[in-house]
Amino acid sequence: NNDGDDNMLLAIRNAKNGESFTSSIFNLCGFQWLLELYPNGELSEDAGDANLYIHCVCIPPHIDRIFCQMFVTPPNGATHSQWIDLFSRADMFMGWPDTMVQFDELQRLTKSTAA
Repeated sequence: NNDGDDNMLLAIRNAKNGESFTSSIFNLCGFQWLLELYPNGELSEDAGDANLYIHCVCIPPHIDRIFCQMFVTPPNGATHSQWIDLFSRADMFMGWPDTMVQFDELQRLTKSTAA
C-alpha cells in the first residue's frame, strides 16, 4: 500500500525525541528478529541522532548465545559500519553506533531513497 508507505515516511520525518517505530517480526538464519527505530533519538541526550536496535525475539533453550556480524550502510552514503555482537537470553538486543545517521538525514528520505 503506497499510502501506508507515504504515511510511515511522513511519521518518521516528523518523529519527536523518544518516539519509536517497530518492524514486523521477520525470520533470518532460523531466528526471529525485529527492528526498532527511534528516528530522533531514544533519550533526550540522543535527540538529533537516529537510534536503531535489532532484537532477537526468542533464543531457543538449547542455544546459549548467538554471534552475529552486522553491516549497516546509512542513507547518507557514508562508509558502512560492521561489527560482531553477541545475543543471549540476558541481552537480546543491540543498537548501531551512535551518530551513524542524523535525524535530519532521515527527514530528507523519500520513497525512492528509502526503498
